[in-house]
Order: sequence, then C-alpha cells, then structure tokens
Amino acid sequence: MMIALAAVMTMGAAEPTLIFSEDFSAFTEGTEQTPSTTDISTKLSQTLKGWSGKNLYQAGGKLLIGDNGYLQSSRYNMSANSGIVRITVRVKSMAATGGVVRVKLGYTTTKDMYVFDNEWHTLSLVTAGGTSSSYVRVEPYITYEGIMIDEIKVETSADFFPVPEALQPTKADGTSFTARWSRVSGAKSYLLDVYAKSGNDRDYVLHNDTVTTTSRKVTGLDASKKYYYVVRATNGTAVSDYSDEIEVIKVVSSIDAPVATPATGVTETGFTANWKSVPDAELYKLNVYKNTRITSTGLTTLLSEDFSRVTKGTFTSVEFGRLQEYLDDYTHQSGWYGVNHVFAAGTIGLSPYGGEATLTTPYLDLSSDGGKLQATINMAAQQFGQDIVDTVQVQLVDAQNQVLESVIQPLTAGFKPYMVNFTKGAASTAVRVCYTGKNKVFIDDMAIAQVLPAGYEVVAPLHSTEIEGTQADVTGLDPMGENVSYSYTVQSACRSVDYTGEIIYVYSEASNLIKVEIPSTGVDERVATKGVKRVTYFDLAGRGSAMPHEGINIVVTLYTDGTTSATKMVK
Repeated sequence: MMIALAAVMTMGAAEPTLIFSEDFSAFTEGTEQTPSTTDISTKLSQTLKGWSGKNLYQAGGKLLIGDNGYLQSSRYNMSANSGIVRITVRVKSMAATGGVVRVKLGYTTTKDMYVFDNEWHTLSLVTAGGTSSSYVRVEPYITYEGIMIDEIKVETSADFFPVPEALQPTKADGTSFTARWSRVSGAKSYLLDVYAKSGNDRDYVLHNDTVTTTSRKVTGLDASKKYYYVVRATNGTAVSDYSDEIEVIKVVSSIDAPVATPATGVTETGFTANWKSVPDAELYKLNVYKNTRITSTGLTTLLSEDFSRVTKGTFTSVEFGRLQEYLDDYTHQSGWYGVNHVFAAGTIGLSPYGGEATLTTPYLDLSSDGGKLQATINMAAQQFGQDIVDTVQVQLVDAQNQVLESVIQPLTAGFKPYMVNFTKGAASTAVRVCYTGKNKVFIDDMAIAQVLPAGYEVVAPLHSTEIEGTQADVTGLDPMGENVSYSYTVQSACRSVDYTGEIIYVYSEASNLIKVEIPSTGVDERVATKGVKRVTYFDLAGRGSAMPHEGINIVVTLYTDGTTSATKMVK
C-alpha cells in the first residue's frame, strides 16, 4: 500500500474543475480603507443572481461583511467526486487583533478558521458534503468589526480528500501518549507522523505510519523532549493535506507550589519579588496584597470597585467577554470573576443567554465582627438600552463555591445603590451577584464593608501577574509606612489537557506568604543623624556591650553630652 501511495503522490495532480469563482469586482463604491455605509444586502441578488446576505457593504471591488452579517452564494452542483470540494476564500479581519472566519457548506459542514491580524489571508478548506444543490456561506465570528472578502472559489477534483482534524491527546505522561484524530468519511487509512524538533529539522519517531483506526499509542519517548504530530487521510487513491500540527502536552492534575523568598530592592513604592523555580512549571503567578492597619474601630471598606477600567462597549452595543474569565484587565483589584458577562464602558453587565450570569468579588477574610458585613452595589436592569424593573440574587459564597447566604434583591428602574447585609462571613468568602432573567443587569460600583477593631490589618488583593522567570519587579505602589505594607505569594503553573481535549493551565497552591516592609534604619545610623555622641547596649540581664548581640532583645540607651535622651527596646 505504501508503494502505491508513493506512486500517487509523485504523479502530477489533475487540474481541479472550477465550480464557481467570484471576485466582487462589480461592487465599486467605497474603498478598502473607507467602505460604503449603505447596506446592499437586499440588492445583492440584482448583481449576483441567487446570492444573499446581511450587513453587506461595498468596498472598492470587495465586500465588507459586518458583525452579525453573512454572505451566501447561489446554489451550485457540487456532487461530483463524491461531493468533495475545495473552498477558498481571501479575507481579512477589520480588527487588528484578528478574529474567526466561519465557512459553511450548506448544512453539512461548518469550519472556523482563525486569523490573528488585519492582513489579507487566503484560507482553504477541503471537505465532503457537496450535493447537486449546495451553497457556501461566509460570516464573521468573534471579530467585532467584521471581515472583508475579496474572493470565493469552489473547485472539485478526484485528487481532493478531506483533512482529518488532529485532536489534543488526553493521555500523555511524558514517555508515551495516544495520538487521536477525527474520522474522515470514505478514508481507508491514515498516515501519522510523530517527531521532535531540532532547529528546522524533524527527528521522526513515526513517519507515514499507516493506521486504520482514529488513534495510535506512541511509546518509548524521551521525557526531556517535546513531541508533535500531524496526520493525513487517504481513500487509497487520493491523500489529504496534513492536519494542523499538535504539540503533545503532558497531562497532569497538580503541580508543586514554589517557595517564595524575601523581597529585594525594597523602596517606599516598590520591591522585587523572588521565588525558587519548580520542575515542569511553565510560568508563575505572582499575587500581590496590600496590608493596611486600621487605626480606629469602625466600619471599614475592604473592597471598592468602580469598573472605570472598562472602556469598551455601550448599553445599546455591549462588548461580549469570554463565557467565563477573571476580570483583572478591567478591575483595580485582582480576583473578580465573570460568567456570561458583557462590557459597557464603566460597567460590567450580566447577560445570561438563557442560563445564569454572575459577577463574583475577590475572596476576602470576612470573619471579623462575627461574620457580619455589608455589600453596597450600584446597578440597574435594562432592556434594549431602556431601564426596567427586574430582580437579582446577591449571594455570599465560600471558597468551595457553596452559597452561605442568599438575598433576593428587587431592582427599580435606573441605577441605584442597593445595600445587602450578611451575617455568615468567613475566612475566605466572596459576594456574588447572580442574574437569570432575559434582560441585562449592569453593575456600576460595588463595595464590601465590615466593622473592624483598631489595630486590625486588612489584607486586600492588589493584582496578579503571570511571569516566566523567578522574580518580578513590583512598582508604583502607595508609599509604605507605619500602617501600610505589602505581601505576596506565588503559584506555579503548567499546561495540561482536560477530559474533553481542551488545553488548560493547572495552578499550584499558593506559596508561603512574604511580607514586605520598609527596612528599619540601623540604630547607629539613626542616632548619628541626631548628633549622638555615644551609644551603649544592655541586654536584659544588664550586661553592657559596645555592639548589639544579634537576634536578642536589647535596651539601647542613647546619650548626648552625658544626658540620657532616649531609652528603647529593640531587637
């Protein structure tokens, strides 16, 4: 079989048969830089018979497909060669960050293709599923500013065969893994390549290895090397292109915590955090905390967030976040977490999509005052940009995500501050706003306060940063002093794969806590600035010395011209 395949691959491929090609040269209004602002969706079929779309704009011989829009071809006969066709599109994202171009062949195939910038890209897809009456549909997906399209072309050939989708291994221990891929209809076998990389060269473990199933266990690997694989499908005559390359990632459930070491380079407004490396760690997460000592007993704000760092979206045109994510890029303190959330400048919105949307504060020590605390939330419910009456649930949750208390909070029309009291605060608890309605709830400001005694030190999360090395500079802090200091912990992290094949990061427990304070000035240095003539040290047994004994408490009596000016216990 391998000899036959080699013969097939060395033969000149037959010229593909063109089914249709469209370059949109008839749409001359506007330019690529400044597209027309007139939607031509309803008039598209006057120029391209049978074509349809939504949010379409001319762009000087190209078309702009706006967000939530699409471009759909007329129906063509794509049944030749068992319905296998190659779809080629030339597109570019209008957003500098790129996006996803979704290409559909009728109801049979949907393929999302990524672009990572706003340059022109030619994307190609070979797929089965063509019929005697098939269409191609192109639409922007996760792009926010639409996509521009310059060409759609569909071809068929007996040499075309669909590419299998290589899947991330869910079983990989460093010395072995199980390669896996999607089934291709009509495939008689698959050709698997497994290799490590040495510069631009590949060191093959398997090369054109013939597999008749959709998985293959690979053993005897070197745990110190990184491995990759690609796969092709064949029906015995045609051979597909290579799949996307898969990097084999070791599957782990935990990783050791690092050991944090004392800060160096400490100034009033910054320091360098340090820690020891951990085997297998690919990055570290530095968690910085601000410690504030309360000078008098009273109601103290432990957390306050106004979401002013949210600068995108509006109430009528929100920006969607990920389905769930930490919101550190949008908040002044790290640890806020959103699920089914949206952004509207200056606010975080909850938009459940038929499920549940939540906004959770960072976890805090709320055990003081018998667990009593007060949450103040400025929020409003809206429907299509109009204030409405609705209801949310405000919950107190523990570190295991268990609900300790829950309050149903009615919302009147318009933004208003709502005060919610809880009585079961604990050492690691958070306040969560939960919304399950059909509209959107926007949160403009949120604060947590608690009665604290004088001398209590409030430890508040300041920010978290992911670092590849074993130290990081922390700058721009509020000045340290008698009542303000900082502390930090570090977590190690590495990639792993969950049971679905998705790449995830596994984080360790937090390291030991390192407290950072302004170094105290040495005794001799302090007294020298005051014109002191002589310093005598006495230990607690009354023994005098010209030098202090390291690590014991001593009484320092300072003399100026023979007169005692100060007596202080120091270490």
